[in-house]
Amino acid sequence: MQYLFLVHSVDIAAAVPQVWMIGVRLVDHTPTLIVRVGAQTRVVNPADGPIVLGRDSGAAIHIPDEGISRRHVRLEPHRGGWLAVDTSTNGIYVSGRRRSSVPIADGLRLHLGHATEGIVVVFEHARDGHTELAPVTAGPVRVADPAAQVPVASAGTDEDELDEDLSGDIDPAIAHVGAAIAARRAELDLTQRGLARDGIVAGATLIALEKGRRWPRNATLGKLEGALGWRPGTLNELRDEAAAATSDAVPAATLADVIDLALATLSARIGDLPEPSNPDYTPRVTSILTELHKLEITTAGAARNARGSAALAVALGAVRARYNDLMLASAQAPNATVGQRLYAARRALGLSAEEAANAAGIATIELLAAEAGEHLDARPTAALEALLDQLAPVVPTA
Repeated sequence: MQYLFLVHSVDIAAAVPQVWMIGVRLVDHTPTLIVRVGAQTRVVNPADGPIVLGRDSGAAIHIPDEGISRRHVRLEPHRGGWLAVDTSTNGIYVSGRRRSSVPIADGLRLHLGHATEGIVVVFEHARDGHTELAPVTAGPVRVADPAAQVPVASAGTDEDELDEDLSGDIDPAIAHVGAAIAARRAELDLTQRGLARDGIVAGATLIALEKGRRWPRNATLGKLEGALGWRPGTLNELRDEAAAATSDAVPAATLADVIDLALATLSARIGDLPEPSNPDYTPRVTSILTELHKLEITTAGAARNARGSAALAVALGAVRARYNDLMLASAQAPNATVGQRLYAARRALGLSAEEAANAAGIATIELLAAEAGEHLDARPTAALEALLDQLAPVVPTA
């Protein structure tokens, strides 16, 4: 029996929770990476583990420039690809936009320290033993207008295929692929809004895909795979494998056990959190809340598809209770996010997400995105802050 389900597992050796799909092969091969910075060339194998680029003399790739942090960016090998993670003060930029992390596609160009005038880093996947790259200008290099590189209008090509009403039947195979996409987005710090803004996929198309209701065109799938750092064809393969796996009945009790294990893993991480006054508390608790939210979505999908099972309903209740308790606790921290504070305020007043969003004058999806830990633009953020100020006098104190 093959179980297809999104869970959290624990790497015993490293004691680090990871997201994975049981019974689904995502991408097996991690390519050798060629990194060029000015006149420097470095060939990095996945076995080398994470490497650091920065001003520190001990960095794997030393960049002696005052605009570069001592440890500016970390390159991490993952199954199927590499991830560049910002560890700097001045940031890393792709096509003029600052990113906290970015999957390293073949030919990716990063700017370090400045959106257009920072140090340029070029990446290439090694092929057939060839590791030569064309010279890269050593110094500030301007890039073309990002809007010209990625036509935003192209993201709307699937809109004609979608109805405004997304309340139709859920396809289990598409839903499982959607869960994998949502998990990968969380891992790479990519939002639905950001992918739409970058011209990768229309917002309605991505929402329908992640909810398991519609399957996009192949052209859209290809752009989405590139943004997620997956090789071409991965999403269609995942759907085929999911369809094959879900053709067999999966015992609901077994899935409930898997969910309980995932929840226990997250509970252990919650127990290791520092005091709320610690500066590390809010970023760490926000990360755990993101994973709990993801686990809740997946568990709810499984519970809908497993009729007549109390085990999954109990598991879903346990996940939601843990999420609610942690959201309320996180809202009391000095550095709590606007989404965490809003969640606690509206729960105390008995307001639904729709009611609170209407009071703030923003879309419900924007409010839910804030509560899910996603970054919002200045306008909806200011609207939520203003709403919190208005609600503060009537919110019951703990």
